[in-house]
Amino acid sequence: MWFSEHWLIDEQIKTLNTDQYKLADNFSKVKCNYGGTCIFVQEDSYTKELKYLKDLYSEKEFEMSAVELVDFKFVVICVYKSAHTDVYGFLNKLETLSGKNQLNRKKFILCGD
Repeated sequence: MWFSEHWLIDEQIKTLNTDQYKLADNFSKVKCNYGGTCIFVQEDSYTKELKYLKDLYSEKEFEMSAVELVDFKFVVICVYKSAHTDVYGFLNKLETLSGKNQLNRKKFILCGD
């Protein structure tokens, strides 16, 4: 598995090819240049979209990619907060993220930049 911050626009990240890996989820900025998050998983991995987290995604404040790895029964989340945004807004969304995963009974790994 590979997760990272990236500096590509949506069209670029979706066409990025890597040997033996596929893009499982990504977030790309629309209003600003550069930045976003992505998660790549091995091609044969079975993943599930996490619709219950989509309302948390926010440009600059809470940039996030998230995917459930079904075979392993856990969620991987990659978050990024831009330097010039409200830390309290970020922390509130992080707390909401944790609560939503607990309500859905999902164990998760949180990665960040």
